[in-house]
Formats: sequence, structure tokens, C-alpha cells
Amino acid sequence: MSFLVKLIFSRRSDISLYPGPFQRKGKNTMSNCKCDCYTKIVVSRNTLLIILLMSVYIFSPLPVASQNIQNSESIQKRIENQYQGFISKGDFDFNNKNFSEAKGNYQKALEMDPVKNYPLRQIQKIDSIMLVNKAYESSIERADFFFKTNKLEEAKNYYLNALKIVGKSAYAESKVDYIDSVFQVKHDLAYLDDLEDFHFKRKGISNEEQYKLYIEKADEAFNSGIYNKAGRYYEWALLVLPEKEYAKKQLDFIYDLVEKQNAAKEQLEERARQKQDSLRQVKTRNFYKAIANANLSIQQNQFELAVTYYSEAARSWPEKSGDVEQLINFVKQSQENRAKNLKLYERMIGDADREYMGQEYRNALALYQRGNELIPDDRYPLKQIAKCDSLIRSIEEPYDELIKQAKAFEDQNLFAEAIKKYEEAAKLKPASKFSVSKITDIRQKHDNILKTTGKVEQTQADYLSVIKRADLAFKNKNYQEAALNYELATNLKPYESYPKEKLKELKEIQGQVKTDYREILSNRTETQYSEAINLADEHFRAARYTEARVYYKRAFLYKPDEAYPYNQLRAIDDLYSQSVRKELEQKAQKDTMRQMITDEIKSGLSKSEKEQLLLFQNLQKQADDAFNKGDYSVSRVYYQRALAMQPNDEYSLKQIDKIAQFLKARQADESNNQYQEHVQKANEAFQNGNFSVARFFYQNAQKVSPKEEYPKKQLDAIAKIEAEILREENEKKYIEIIEIADNAYYDENFSVAKYQYNKALEVKPDDGYAKGRIENIQKVLELQQNDKINKAYLDELRIADDAFYLGDFAKASFYYQKALKLKPEEEYPKQQIKKIEELTK
Repeated sequence: MSFLVKLIFSRRSDISLYPGPFQRKGKNTMSNCKCDCYTKIVVSRNTLLIILLMSVYIFSPLPVASQNIQNSESIQKRIENQYQGFISKGDFDFNNKNFSEAKGNYQKALEMDPVKNYPLRQIQKIDSIMLVNKAYESSIERADFFFKTNKLEEAKNYYLNALKIVGKSAYAESKVDYIDSVFQVKHDLAYLDDLEDFHFKRKGISNEEQYKLYIEKADEAFNSGIYNKAGRYYEWALLVLPEKEYAKKQLDFIYDLVEKQNAAKEQLEERARQKQDSLRQVKTRNFYKAIANANLSIQQNQFELAVTYYSEAARSWPEKSGDVEQLINFVKQSQENRAKNLKLYERMIGDADREYMGQEYRNALALYQRGNELIPDDRYPLKQIAKCDSLIRSIEEPYDELIKQAKAFEDQNLFAEAIKKYEEAAKLKPASKFSVSKITDIRQKHDNILKTTGKVEQTQADYLSVIKRADLAFKNKNYQEAALNYELATNLKPYESYPKEKLKELKEIQGQVKTDYREILSNRTETQYSEAINLADEHFRAARYTEARVYYKRAFLYKPDEAYPYNQLRAIDDLYSQSVRKELEQKAQKDTMRQMITDEIKSGLSKSEKEQLLLFQNLQKQADDAFNKGDYSVSRVYYQRALAMQPNDEYSLKQIDKIAQFLKARQADESNNQYQEHVQKANEAFQNGNFSVARFFYQNAQKVSPKEEYPKKQLDAIAKIEAEILREENEKKYIEIIEIADNAYYDENFSVAKYQYNKALEVKPDDGYAKGRIENIQKVLELQQNDKINKAYLDELRIADDAFYLGDFAKASFYYQKALKLKPEEEYPKQQIKKIEELTK
């Protein structure tokens, strides 16, 4: 026992609970133990905890075992907290580039929980970073040495090598820039010294002589191939005589030549430098390439390949073989850990799959997540985790809610509601046996309650009576009454399947009724459309285009997708246009004839008659203008004034008749538009189930067109639907009240039950079930009252008889009279009172 505790909770590095990355082996390690009982122990912390708990349970009394279990749980929690603490410290040091401290903390975290992969990956990163930093620091150290000894060329080479290792370093870059600036300054100073010396020696001669001297010197240096010196002389010559072309051409030639030579020189220097550094660079490059490949292989769990790459790195850079050997040992240990994790992973995934198939998605999720921690590179747990998350949202959460509701109903002895919820839960998770077992438990519980209260026979009789009424209503197609009674039957016997099956059948029938009603509405629309098209076609053939327009519009409202009524309305508009053109042509001809007649008449009229004729013509012109603009009311006034002057004018009379027809058609068209608008809004509201809005617009349509049958039929349909909705609401309310009343009835809370049954009668005054229950309650209450009277009567007689036999006749007479008041028809107290009277004479 003590050995197990030490084995689990010891922090000494010489006891290996699980192979860590860099653990030491001492004299007291388990691997060096010479006992036969333990050759090597390699187990996880959680496994040892289980062993500890089992040993505590076996060897300790029950209270002590319970206490030890609690202590072990708290210890496990403390270990987890310590692990997280080391990880937090390691991350903080890693982010602040304190890699040594970070590595120490990650190693401690790995010792706390060797199964975790995160600290292992961080240690690998740190080892790679530290190797790179070590090579960088070595190059910087050598560069600084040459820099201090003023060997700038060598210093520059090592600074450049450091930059190749890390890619970017402000310190190395600044040193290289400084060395380059020193070289440039030295070159510039040498040039200025030569310039001053030459000019100083040649003061006091003419510009032409000076130019010749410079050109001689320049040509001499040029022919000797000393181009830098020749260039300076040519430049000085141009300073004396800037217009000379010869010096310019020579300078251009030198500049081109020097540029080419410099380029060639740089190439040669670069080749020499590359050759000088080739071995070192190849060694460094091969080393870090091998390290990178090894790290990549570790990430891909290819441990043998990683060892090969690390060995290659050690051969490339023998000086670092010690560090590389540590990494190789670490990889081998990681390989062993992964093999153990893989076995645990396979067992865990198998358990998770079994939980998943059993629809225990939360348990499966926890196991898949643990498996993903063990082997993060396997995609299967991640896919299953996503599936479990989705199923928990779509199945587990609704399932839990249904189970919660069912338990609440069960606690309140509302067995019918509880069974409904358990059945719904069983549909969500058919593989789970919990809901089925709970339904069986409820049945047993319900039967026990009935047996205890002695109501088995009464419940059976009530159940059969309700089923009989339900079957009769079903046979007579009174489906609402049937559904109500089947619901009551399920309340009486929640586990019976027959009423549930009948309720399911009723739902299917009601769904078919709704479908039939939709078909009726569709057929009604088809009939109304056909009637409107027939009437419209009839008016169209008779050239009654105004009436035809009204009915084509109505048909278009019934079926907006039909092309025929729309095309007919377009045709009517075309006919109207042709008719108007013909009338205008005829009017123009008549106007011409009338003008000719008028001219002939004018020739034989007096002046006053001519003025009257002109006024008449002016009135007709104004009437025609208003008529052509569609302002028929104004036009009619002018035609009536013209008729007042010439009452027999046929043209004015015909125009007035046309105006009357047009106004009538316009009014009919406006009424039809209003009617169509109201009906369309009413239909939309009706289809959306907004019956109050639909009723309002159907009533408005009825006011606009009282003769139309469609609004009346729709209003009747709304009244029926609302009556049906009200009936369904009342029935639902009735069922809720009856459930409360029945529960109170079986709990013998008769005052509450009677009150609820009376409430049910307010909803359904003719309900026989509630009336029968109230009568039963009344009988029970009467029996209870009689029982109370009988008990009180017997108590009074007992006291009276005791007093009588003891000779206390006054007391006996008093209690006999009290008993007689309770039961005036009883003879015994009367006889006893008479005996007392005789004895006391």
C-alpha cells in the first residue's frame, strides 16, 4: 500500500512512473530492482490511481475507503493544477525567449502527465532553437574577436556567416555596415591626399601648361594600365580646361573599363570566399537540414526516420554529437510512448464507438476527445467529435429535456403525461433502454397505487366506460368527441396501447380531412374561374365589352397565372381603341356635313339667327372637346345646353346616351377594382390563417358587390374554421381540467375534484363523464358524512351507556339526547331515556 502511494506521488527524479524525455536512472530505480516481482513498471498516472483506489477499497473499512477516494480525487485534481501551472510558466518563459527555464518547466509538466503531447512538442522546438542560437553565438564570438583586433575583413566574414544562420540580426547587420563604412572612408582619404599633393607642387603655371602636364601623366598611367591613377589625372585636366573632349572620352573609357574590372574582381573574390567557406557552410547547411527533416519526421510520427536524420546531423557536425544524442534518446523514448499511447488509443476508440452505437453521445464525445489527445494526427476522432457535437444538439439535448419533463410528471403522479414524454424520448434514442424501463416502472407504480387505494375495479370500470363512449363516437364519425374520450382513457390507464393507437388513427383522419378541405377550396376556385370565364365570353361575343372586362378581371383574380383572361383584356383594350378611332372618323365626316349644311343655312338666316347658330356650334365644340378628354360630366353639361337651344338635335342626344353608358361602365369598373382588391387581400389573409383580417376584407368586398356569392361562401368557411378552432381550444382546456380533476379524485381530494369537474361542465355543459364523476363524489361525500354521524352517534351512546350502568342517570340522559339529535329515527336512545325517567320517579 505505502509502495503504491510513493510510486504515484513521489517527485524524485530517480523513480520513473512513465518514461520522460531526460529522466536519470539511479540506484534506487525500479528498472534496477533485482526482485522477481517487478522487472519494469511503466504505467500511466491514472492507471496507478485506479490501483490505489482498489487497494484502499479492499483493505480499508467502508468509511475509510470513502474518505480515501475523496482524498485521491483531490490529489488528482492537485496534480492536474500543478501540470497546468508548469505549462503556464513554460509558455511565459518561451514567449519571453527564456528557453532554458521554459524547457525545465515543460519537462516538469511532462513528468506530471507523460501522455500529453504539448510539452513534448515544445521541448523539441526549444532544442532546435537552442542549437541554432548556439551556432549563431559561436560565429558572433569569433567575429567580435577579429573586430577587436582590427582584422575587419575576417570580422566581416564571420558576421555575414551569423546572418546566414539566423536570417536576421540587428547586431550583425550594424557591424557589417560599420566595417563597410570604414573601408569607404579609407579609400576616400587616400584619394584626397594624392589630390592635394599634386596641386600643391604645380602652383604658378598657366592652365594650358597644367592641362598638358595632367594629360601626359594620365596617358602615361593609362598606357601602363594604372587606370585609377590615369582617371584622377584626366579629372584634374578637366578641372583646368573643362571643354576638352579628349579627357572626357578617356574618362568614359576608363569608367567602363574600371567597372568591368571591378565586377570581375568581385566575382573572383566571391569565388575565393565561397571556396574558403564551402566546407563550413556545407557542414552547417547539412546539419540544420538534417535537424529540420528529423523534426518534421517527429511531427509525422516517423520516429525511425527521425533517428536516421539525427544521426546524419551528428556526422555532419561531430562537435554537436552530444546534443544530437540527447535528441535521439528523446525520439526513441517518444516512440515507446507512442506505441503505448496507440494501444490505449485503440481501446479508447473501441469504447467510444460502442457508446456511439448505443446512442450515448456525451460519453462517446469524451472518449473521442481523449483519443484525439493521445493520437492527434488521426482524423477519425475529429470526425466523430463533430458528429457527436451535432447529435448532442439535435438528439441529446431534446432527449434530456424530454426525460426531465417526464420525471417531473412522474413525481407528480401524472403517469399519462410521463409515459408520453418517455415514449417521445424513446423515439429519439431507440437504442437506449432507459425510457422503456421507466415506462415499465410507471405501470408497476400505477398498479401498486390502485391496489393500495383499492380502486382497481373502479378504474377498470371507468376505463371501459370511456372506451365504449370513444368507440361509439368514432363509429359515428364524431372524431372530436372520440379523441377526447381516448385521451381520458390514456389518463386512466397510461400504459394501455389501444387508446393511443386510436388517437394516432384519428390524427391521420384529421390530416386527410384537412387535405380534403384544401381540395374543396381548390375545386371551388376552379368552378368560380370557369363561371367567370363563361360569363365574360358571353358578353364578349355580344360586344358588351364593359361587362366582359369585369368578368375577365374576376377570372384573372381567381387564377393569376392563366394567360387567357389577361389576353382577352388586352383584346378588349384594342377593340376600344379601334372603336374610338372609327367614332372620331365618323364624327369628322358628320362635322364636315354639318358645316356644309350650316353654311347653306347661314346664307338664308338673319343676323340674330346666325348668332344663335354660332352659339349652338360653340357649345357642341366645347362638349366634344370635354368628351374626347374623357371628362364626361362636363361634356354632358355642354350637350344639354346645346339641346336647350335645339331640342331635336340627334347628335347631342346620341352623345348624351354614350356618356351615360361610359359613366355606368366606369362606375362598374371602379367597383370591380375595389371588389378585386378586397378579395385579393382577403384571400392572402385567409391563406396565412389570419381569419379576422380575411373576414374584414370579405365583408368590404360584399359591400361593394352584394350579389357576389364568393365572399359569402368564404365568410361561412371562416365561421366554420373559427368554430372548429374554438372547439379544439375548449376540448384542450377540457382535457387539462379533467386531468387535474381525475388526479384529485384518485387522491381523494374530493372538494378540488368537484370544483374542477364543475369547471369542465362550464366548457362542455352536456358532458356525461364530468356529471357522473360529480354524482360519485356526492355519494362518497354523503357516505363520509354518514360515517361521521355514525361515529359521533356511537361515541355518544358509549358515554351514555357507561353513565347509565354506573347510575349517573343525569349524564346518561344528556348523552342519550345528544345521540337522538344525531339520529332522531333511532329507537334505542328513546327507550333508554324512558327507562331513566321511570327509575328517577
